[in-house]
Amino acid sequence: MKNLTEVLHKFYDEYTHKTPKKLKIVDAYLLYILLTGITQFVYCCLVGTFPFNSFLAGFISTVSCFVLGVHGKINTINLEHCSYASGYCKPDFANRCLPCDKITLKSKTENQETCTILQTNLDVERIARELNLETNVKCCCSTEVGNYLCGYIYLKSLDIDPDRTLFVHVPPVGKPYSSEETMAAVYNIVGKCLEQLSAEKKLP
Repeated sequence: MKNLTEVLHKFYDEYTHKTPKKLKIVDAYLLYILLTGITQFVYCCLVGTFPFNSFLAGFISTVSCFVLGVHGKINTINLEHCSYASGYCKPDFANRCLPCDKITLKSKTENQETCTILQTNLDVERIARELNLETNVKCCCSTEVGNYLCGYIYLKSLDIDPDRTLFVHVPPVGKPYSSEETMAAVYNIVGKCLEQLSAEKKLP
């Protein structure tokens, strides 16, 4: 218990003195989103699920805010084209992991054994190409979302709705883009996605 207290105290001191102010603002926003999601879930458990679609919309919107991952080894904005249905054998913080190659997908129940990849139906190559022409931010298509949290979240999201799902990896703030440049790029990506969905009449 003493060691845990020391670790938390050291973490708090370093976070307070070494973390940039802009990053603290982002962390505060993420904490707000997390608490909002927890509040909705607790309300659903205590009061009931009616209307269930409203609960899903609110809860999933909070979860989706975390889907925008931050990748420390890239200096471009990566639009992830796909995610893989196997290879998630890395243990989590509690040293537990999924049974390798045993992920259940709703959309691939009948041919589960042959399903290895789920892809977004959005034209990510077109989005990247247009952004590279219209902005100063380098945008790339990627097929390496990872086989840990990012890949698993993306896989499950694609399993629900591949038409309206896209995972975006962004580099850390200042390496090389400012938070404003990254925000503008993400805003443009969302706009491009909506344009495609509208043209294909896939919006509700």
